[in-house]
Amino acid sequence: MAGIPPEQERVLALLGMALLTVQHTEFLLQFTLQYTLPGTDGLTLETLERSKNELRKKTLGQFLHILKQRIELDDSFESALDQFLDARNILAHRVTEIPGWNMETPDGQRAAQAWLSALIRIANFIAKVLMALMRSWVRQNGMDNIPIPVGSEEFFTEIDTVYAPAVDTLFFQRE
Repeated sequence: MAGIPPEQERVLALLGMALLTVQHTEFLLQFTLQYTLPGTDGLTLETLERSKNELRKKTLGQFLHILKQRIELDDSFESALDQFLDARNILAHRVTEIPGWNMETPDGQRAAQAWLSALIRIANFIAKVLMALMRSWVRQNGMDNIPIPVGSEEFFTEIDTVYAPAVDTLFFQRE
């Protein structure tokens, strides 16, 4: 980028990475609500189409509200989701409210990098938990014969060995 100091360029690159990571996690949450946890109407072509149209118009906060209505969450995972929502809203709407944000000073740049890195970590954690929930759902519904895409074996091994075992302790069926 012409005229932008390398230190600021690093912050802007991390900001872009955070935005893409957050969008990916939001997509996985929407996908989870549509397919893995479709609600009381179950999973039919009609409910899928209706759900797709309804969810397309929802905000992240509304997604989380729907998730909490459909399934009971472990307190620590619910806290992670709430932190993600707050941080995502700061990123999307009030980036200058990032604690310590100042693109002109090294301290401000370090503060921005630390905050953005923390957001990326929490978004990745939530995304991996949602992937594990989806993988468990796939197995429960007899669809686990779908081959893992070449090059993603390590990723899915991590999901299956680290995150999938925790799914039953993070999500509970509503009584």
